[in-house]
Amino acid sequence: MSSAPASQQSSPVSGSPRRRGGRGRFILFLALVAVSAYAYYLYQQNLDLKDPARQIARVVAGVSNHIIVPEGETPGVFAIDKEKNTEPFFQNAETGDWLVVYRSTNQALIWSPRRNILVNAGVLVVNPEEQQVSETGAEEAATGTEE
Repeated sequence: MSSAPASQQSSPVSGSPRRRGGRGRFILFLALVAVSAYAYYLYQQNLDLKDPARQIARVVAGVSNHIIVPEGETPGVFAIDKEKNTEPFFQNAETGDWLVVYRSTNQALIWSPRRNILVNAGVLVVNPEEQQVSETGAEEAATGTEE
């Protein structure tokens, strides 16, 4: 056995510049992964905006996790702007929630993707004089705007 003084014994590489560079590279790698994940998220959101059918499918999938929805029917799907709407049905809704209307069953649903809950559900009531409710009218009810 060699008995070299403690100051001359080799130490692990923990304090070498090479090791510190590895830590910096790892942090840089994590930052790159985070930025890439965020860019992918924005890309998916942009696809939804460009393709309404994709957005409707995403909303219907979210709603169907909480309630049985009519099969074979494409519902009316409308974004809710809470600041512009004070109707009691929208009381617990937030901006960014979705109004989903199924005409075959006269269902109106509010789904919140941020909270992942069904906020409200009710029966769609149509005045006898106004048997035909246009989707524009439903959109106005969701956003609280009139043309």
